[in-house]
Amino acid sequence: MNAPVIVITAGEPASIAPDICIKTAQQSWNAKLVFLTSKILLKERAKLLNICITIKEINAIEECPVHTKNTLVI
Repeated sequence: MNAPVIVITAGEPASIAPDICIKTAQQSWNAKLVFLTSKILLKERAKLLNICITIKEINAIEECPVHTKNTLVI
C-alpha cells in the first residue's frame, strides 16, 4: 500500500501554527507530508526555536517522498 499524502497549512504566520509544522516534522510518520507555507517563515521560526530542520521544495505532489524525520517538504 502506498503511503498517504497529507497536506498541512501553516495558517497565520504570527500564530503558533508554523511551530506546530516544525514540531510535526520532527516526528516519524508513515505518510507523505507536504507543508503549504513560506520557506523563509519556516527557516526563521526553526532558528528562533533552535531546531535544526531540512526544507525540501517540490514542484508537484508526485515528487513528495515518504516523510523523513526533521524534514519539511514544501
